[in-house]
Amino acid sequence: MDYRKYDELFYVAKAHDRVNVLSDIAFSRLMYPEDLTEKAEREYEAYIRENENQVLAYLTDAEKMEELREISWRGLWERDALETAADYAARTGKREILSFLMEEQHRFFPVRRKKFDL
Repeated sequence: MDYRKYDELFYVAKAHDRVNVLSDIAFSRLMYPEDLTEKAEREYEAYIRENENQVLAYLTDAEKMEELREISWRGLWERDALETAADYAARTGKREILSFLMEEQHRFFPVRRKKFDL
């Protein structure tokens, strides 16, 4: 398989496919980077960042923990998207996903307590 050609055609898929298909493509390439160029890696990561709310909703619905861990490993979290995903997981009863997302919230965006000295 010509992976470089496959990666070059991602822009065509973005014009025609839905978030679930595009997410599967992006994560498949990022998680199994056979012959993945830096340019293609940046493009897949950019797609995830630019569509993070929809991608996270899809990953939550499909209970794709490995892909969620990949987001963490790559540091692709945005605070608002992570909060929205946690709320969505809570509303849809995805407890394992919710637990993971809450841990990631604390890890990536820790709440800083204000300290008052008298």
